[in-house]
Amino acid sequence: MPAAGCVGPSLHCGPDAPLYDHKELFCGEASRIMTSDEGMYGENSEGSLLRLLKILRTEFQMGEDSVLLDIGSGRGIPNIVAASHFRIAASIGVEVDTNSYMLATRHLLGILHKAKRHLESSGDATPTTTGVPAAARVAFMNRDATELTSLEPVSHVTAIVYVSYRPNLVSSFGLCGELARRCPMTMLGSGERHTAYIYIKPDASSRLHLTHEMLVDTDTHVSSGGGDEQSGPALSLIALTRMARASIAEQIARCENILKCWYCSPRPVRACRGPSAAASVSRKKKRTQDGGFKRSMDGQRHTGIKRRRG
Repeated sequence: MPAAGCVGPSLHCGPDAPLYDHKELFCGEASRIMTSDEGMYGENSEGSLLRLLKILRTEFQMGEDSVLLDIGSGRGIPNIVAASHFRIAASIGVEVDTNSYMLATRHLLGILHKAKRHLESSGDATPTTTGVPAAARVAFMNRDATELTSLEPVSHVTAIVYVSYRPNLVSSFGLCGELARRCPMTMLGSGERHTAYIYIKPDASSRLHLTHEMLVDTDTHVSSGGGDEQSGPALSLIALTRMARASIAEQIARCENILKCWYCSPRPVRACRGPSAAASVSRKKKRTQDGGFKRSMDGQRHTGIKRRRG
């Protein structure tokens, strides 16, 4: 049975039929690449994310006209879970690390292919002309979030923040918002427990309503390449939201192009601080034979270094 606050099960969303594979997303090889932020290590578990998103839906009006932004989206886990279990307009993420962004793009590509197969098998729509289902309305941007000049049309923002400031800094540069709720969270991998604090902006009563122009019929250029997204109009979150709601064929082509550019681009060879493991073993073996500790026939251990008499 679907959990309370979720819509489903269906192609669009629902805990019984998500477009992501739980084992691949949370238990696969990619999940071992964890992120860390000062005193935190790992990612939020699926249960913690669902608990937090349910609170946002039932108590803080995260609905079908809402756009969720995850700052520091990493591998894209929160955005994918939010889109799969809760019907929202779009779920977008901004990530500064290129490797994590590429992992998120790879996860999104798998979801888009799965959505395409569902649509083709059901015969309800054509992937080339139909907007992407709600469960796959996800898009990511490889950029420093501090360079964004506006958060429009975002209605809900999530981020992992390590808070440790002096009192005078908090009073001068503190978050301008009202603390409304707390939610316990558990990290995947490390098992650490933390708290999610939910703040409301002072003008939250004038809630943003998405217009038709914000979501479709855009003339804003959004590049499908890997490097061109770093500057220009693509920095707009409105453009990113439109991208998340584009047709499946467009999104698949964009993700494949980004990953192709990444796989084919020359990358510098990682410099190792020390010698390779094989070289280290060879030197250790040679040292043992030449001058290291040896064990004689009588079982006593002695060095291979000869001492001068007298």
